Amino acid sequence: MLHHYGIGFGFGWAIVALAVLFLGALIALIVLAFRRLAPRRASSTGVDVFEIAKERYARGEITKDQFDQMKKDLT
Repeated sequence: MLHHYGIGFGFGWAIVALAVLFLGALIALIVLAFRRLAPRRASSTGVDVFEIAKERYARGEITKDQFDQMKKDLT
């Protein structure tokens, strides 16, 4: 008798499965949006990689062209 009131037993599982998939996709999109908008740290150790590049350039370990390329890559 439940089939007279709407979905019944035939496709009820499919609608629930689609709802779960939709909610899962929505949660995944929200998580990805927060990750993209969150500020990024230079590294997990707290070391500023740009400072390291400046120090290496000052010591003569890298050329100006290498330093400029690193600066371009880091910004």
